[in-house]
Amino acid sequence: MNFNPDRTQVYATITPPTGNGRPVTAQEILDRLRDMGVMYGHREEEILKAVRMASEPGQPVFKALIAQGVLPENGTDAQILWKIPETYVRALPRKDDGSLDYFAFPKDQRVKAGQTLASIIPARPGSPGKTLTAPLASIPQQTGKEIKYIAGNGVGMSEDRLQFIARCDGIFEVHNDKLSIHPLEIVDGDLPPGDHHFSVGVIITGSVKGGAIQAEGLVAIKGISAGVTIRAKGDIYFTRAARCWALATGDIHVSETLMHSDIITPEKIIGAKGSKIYGGSLSAQKGVEAWDIGMEDYTSTKLVIGQDQFSSYRVAEVDEEIRMCEQNVHRITQTLRPLGGQWNDKLPPEKKALAQKLIDQRNSLEQRIRELLSEKRTLMLGSRNVKDSQIHCQGTIHPGVWITILKASMLVEIPQSGIEFTLDGSGRGINMSRLSASRRSDLK
Repeated sequence: MNFNPDRTQVYATITPPTGNGRPVTAQEILDRLRDMGVMYGHREEEILKAVRMASEPGQPVFKALIAQGVLPENGTDAQILWKIPETYVRALPRKDDGSLDYFAFPKDQRVKAGQTLASIIPARPGSPGKTLTAPLASIPQQTGKEIKYIAGNGVGMSEDRLQFIARCDGIFEVHNDKLSIHPLEIVDGDLPPGDHHFSVGVIITGSVKGGAIQAEGLVAIKGISAGVTIRAKGDIYFTRAARCWALATGDIHVSETLMHSDIITPEKIIGAKGSKIYGGSLSAQKGVEAWDIGMEDYTSTKLVIGQDQFSSYRVAEVDEEIRMCEQNVHRITQTLRPLGGQWNDKLPPEKKALAQKLIDQRNSLEQRIRELLSEKRTLMLGSRNVKDSQIHCQGTIHPGVWITILKASMLVEIPQSGIEFTLDGSGRGINMSRLSASRRSDLK
């Protein structure tokens, strides 16, 4: 008779007697178990059956289970039940450098705010086992694993932590086990003429000619951008753009051409390999990483970096939003005034609910005004200039390009390739030097 490795079971092999020998009895087996220190779990019926089988047909019984303690019960892993099409459960397209390829986004992978994305069946821990012999020892079980998924941007969880819920409209993805929603609209084809406001970011798969775009997120235009005014609270992605005016809180990306446009951003202007940027006035507070800048025909192109040209526009926006919030607060106060201070006691339930809704809206507006005033103070205090801003030109920078870094300026007079421009130590001049081999490699 032998214990199994964790001493929760005893197995016996019983052979029939030979010659004048006698068969083993069930009592002898029980006595042996006690001698082995087995305190409980004797399987008397199994012992009797094994003894009978070994004696009557004369055949040995191998590894009969004659005693069993408490076996560990392994847990079960958590499961996730998707409430959206499983085709959504994938990563969105990305470029070779790992950045999102907005122009390859699927149009049908959208979810709505408040939508349940997935439910979770929790893991079960299982229960430990217990040895047959004293001192009784606990045998650990294998616990169930929790789900690997976590909530990312735009995704929340229910109070019981058993549901993933969309916090905003947008395009859903699962990337590196993180559930995320990109708050974007997709316009399939050309954007019609006129002025357009998007409460989220927007991807336009066609062209935009004339008009204005205001977006609360990024703006990406796959086709031609011609004569468009853009205000983006995020990055802007141009493919081919001409005569545009753009104000962005994020980076400006150019994949092919940016011509005769006026650009202002507190971040960077970034040109892809082979891209051309020329004409217009381009202000990028944190610098420029471009391929070709300017043209062979000495097209006048102005690059201004380091300077904060964004804040004055943002302050004007903040002032306008404060004005609108204050107007709405005044209107709500006027609506509530006839109710006096006794509405909680005297109004019927439906009017109480309406009054409470108006009060909540007013409180929200007043909180927003406080946030805007704080932002305005931050924008107006001190200098936000960036002294270490640089211009990197991987391709060729042509004559006719004016470069300004803070208060220092210079005119490019001869073509240069693989050049970087930085502010000198005095702050009054601009250094021009070759890009290092590692830097040239980074920009490819």
